[in-house]
Order: sequence, then C-alpha cells, then structure tokens
Amino acid sequence: MTIKNQVHSKFKVFIPEAASDGAMRRLVAMVENFTKDGKIAAKSVGIEYIENKKQLVLSLGYRDDEPGYPCKLTSVPLGRLNLQPNEIAAAMERAAAGTENVICHEFFVDGEGEFVMVLLSHG
Repeated sequence: MTIKNQVHSKFKVFIPEAASDGAMRRLVAMVENFTKDGKIAAKSVGIEYIENKKQLVLSLGYRDDEPGYPCKLTSVPLGRLNLQPNEIAAAMERAAAGTENVICHEFFVDGEGEFVMVLLSHG
C-alpha cells in the first residue's frame, strides 16, 4: 500500500437526530450502514461536539473509486484527563489496544468534560 491509497476527497457528514446518551450509538449505526455494502473505502474520520448546540457531528472521508469494505466505529471514554500529552497518548493507546484493524482515530470532549476516543476500523 502506498500513501496514494489513503488520499481522498469525498466526505459524508452524519448528525444524529438529537444529542443525548444515544447519539454516539446512532452515529455508529449510521457509519456502519453507510459502509456495509462494500462500495465505500473509508479513509478518515472527524468528530466534534458542538457545545452550544449539544450536538455531535461526524465526518467520514472516503473513496468510491476503489473496492470498499465494511467499517466499524468504536467510542471509548478516556476519562477526564489532564492536558498532558503523555497521559492522553497512554490513554489512547490503551483504548486502541482492544480494537483490531484501526484505520484512523479522533477524539472529542463531551458536554461533561469527558475525553472520548473514536476509532474507525475495518470491520
């Protein structure tokens, strides 16, 4: 695989209907449904919690000009971390250790101040 295989210029945005405890679960289902038919080759994920709207927004970068594959989206709460790079990196590595075939990751801070890591993996 070369870096060219990771290059992409298409994006799909997912916004769950309502921000609540089930918002992440709905995002997981939306992404998995979008990629399940093998027409999408997911390349990247971005996620943001928009505090003033109490809303999650997720973007999926992908290609549709190569064979696709199903993807899995996993969220892992990392706790309320100090903003120390080593502490955040160690928590992210522990979270990723339980997920196979990670393509990429992102994290956000929810409305309660909790760091949440989101892992996009080949599923």
